[in-house]
Amino acid sequence: MPNLLTGEHEAAFNQLLDETGEALGLARASTELDDLAACMAVAVLKISLAMHFVEQQHPGFSKDVEEKRQRVMQAMQNWH
Repeated sequence: MPNLLTGEHEAAFNQLLDETGEALGLARASTELDDLAACMAVAVLKISLAMHFVEQQHPGFSKDVEEKRQRVMQAMQNWH
């Protein structure tokens, strides 16, 4: 992620993304609904924390992500 984050923020961001991927892998392998919910909760938490690191260096990033999420959700609803 060149030029977007610096120093500790970049390392923490990368670690959180790696951990998010691990949580999603565990979610994929879950055989019980409770395990699936726990893995999904961890993944969402890790993504939120990663967004926070970007927000610290690029104010407004989280708002931009939310706006894009809303557009994608609307497009998906219109598509179905």
